[in-house]
Amino acid sequence: DYPAVGDWVKIGESHFDVQGNTSALIELMLPRKSKISRIASGSTSEEQVIASNVELAFVVSSANQDLNIKRLKRYILIANAGDVKPVMILSKSDLSKNLEEVVNNLKVALGDVTVLAISSKEGVGVEKVLELMAPGTTSVFVGSSGVGKSTLVNFLLGDDVQLIKEVRDGDDKGKHTTTTRELFFLPNGAMIVDTPGLREVQVFGDTESVGATFENIEALAGQCRFTNCLHKTEPGCAILAALEANEIDEDDLENYSKLQREAEFSLQKMDKQASSNAKKRWKQINVDYKKGKKFNKKR
Repeated sequence: DYPAVGDWVKIGESHFDVQGNTSALIELMLPRKSKISRIASGSTSEEQVIASNVELAFVVSSANQDLNIKRLKRYILIANAGDVKPVMILSKSDLSKNLEEVVNNLKVALGDVTVLAISSKEGVGVEKVLELMAPGTTSVFVGSSGVGKSTLVNFLLGDDVQLIKEVRDGDDKGKHTTTTRELFFLPNGAMIVDTPGLREVQVFGDTESVGATFENIEALAGQCRFTNCLHKTEPGCAILAALEANEIDEDDLENYSKLQREAEFSLQKMDKQASSNAKKRWKQINVDYKKGKKFNKKR
């Protein structure tokens, strides 16, 4: 694997490269204890590690038209899948006319996930974010473009290290400015990773991670009469009973089922990709071996 932002590596002695810059070769990458990953966008089926060795994933969404709970749950899912604790940040709270209602709805929808409402522009609530970042820990900020991730990073650092632009007229959305993932050190000794906005979040994880993201539905699934219940027409289905009693939301159940299918499909794709790569490696090894035997015979 190539190292990602947040990886710990062992490097060799420094030297000057052909351009005269001081360089060093990576000799070893240490095992990751956690990561934020997704299936890479496009036609490939490879895992894309966004950040590694992080304790907290701050999922940022602005308190305006950008708020989308289904998309937020995708971010929370990839955090759970990578052994990272998710925290929800509702940015640009100064733009919301019904902030308390929005926060309460998010708390209900996201369960045990901490929800923080902040305004980097006015400096409101940011201290609560900083309190969660203990010295020596690493946190990553993820979310769509223009939700205020870089503005928050600048506020925490006390300096304009990340380029930002004013929000657009009409929809209160910021303009996409961050194009690379970068790690920064806070004055208190904590580290943060800012990331570009993701246009699509294809889940990388397993069905257990989906269950951790939808704890209420997963708990009901364990009460169904049949262990292989599809929660459609089966008798004794606890999920259908809860749906009929309005104890769970139909959109939430649909999202749960969709993400379960995506997680299973992503694992199948990754297995096929790994199998294909293994076949290619062994094919090349066999070719090299035959070339070596042929060369030795000529000698």
